[in-house]
Amino acid sequence: MTILRFLASERATTRCVLARVELTDIESAETYAVLESMIARPHLKLVGLCVNLGVGHRDEIDLRKAADRAVGLMERVHREHRILMSELIIETVALTPPDLLVQVRDEDALSRAFDDLLDDACARNRYPRPTLIVMEDLGVQASSRS
Repeated sequence: MTILRFLASERATTRCVLARVELTDIESAETYAVLESMIARPHLKLVGLCVNLGVGHRDEIDLRKAADRAVGLMERVHREHRILMSELIIETVALTPPDLLVQVRDEDALSRAFDDLLDDACARNRYPRPTLIVMEDLGVQASSRS
């Protein structure tokens, strides 16, 4: 399961708003329903996506799919709504057992690997490269240590 968050800023303030959707497919009707509801709010400006890689993304093939799907969604939003999203946040699970993210074990390695995949995905989709931020899912880390 992929957790996708849409990042939006309130036009009157600098506050960031997140709309969270848990999906089996990033290109589902549910994704577009949440997206449409955010776009319809005049006080919000859609600025990016936050994708949680979870435990299902173990190798470069899965990371490539994640990059392609995220950039594909950003490109579709730009094509259909003329909204250019400029931020992509990749969340990783804070736990690092030996079988998790076998080829990319830390944020620096993940950032480097995903950086190249993001460049490729942007070129394929003819979409301007968004700013990439890689971070741990701190909620998972906190609940695992309790």
